[in-house]
Amino acid sequence: MSGLQQISMPIIASAAIALAAMPGAAATFPIDLRPDWGDMKIAAETGTIAGVRPITYVMLSSQDVRRARCRVTFDMRALPPEIFHLQLAPGKKRALYYDPPRVINRMTIDVHCTPTKPAPETD
Repeated sequence: MSGLQQISMPIIASAAIALAAMPGAAATFPIDLRPDWGDMKIAAETGTIAGVRPITYVMLSSQDVRRARCRVTFDMRALPPEIFHLQLAPGKKRALYYDPPRVINRMTIDVHCTPTKPAPETD
């Protein structure tokens, strides 16, 4: 092994360790959102909040005239999924936060919403 290779390997290893220790680097993982709200006018935003273990969130906002009943499932694949239920009023926003018990590398969030009553009839 040449002298350059001997010096480069420890530097590369040190850089990799430093990068992995950075909060921003640890918080970067894909979040797959799978919405299922039929004809309801609902939007969703996902993201993470940096920390020792990044907290994953989903923000739901409704522009529908009907109240929605939603089931939100956070699935990190390595553990059983966490399921939450919420009511979403017309014109309102709600956020759900999930603090996984371990560091993860991917998250799937399923959002299933249905109206609590039919849409009002229009003439």
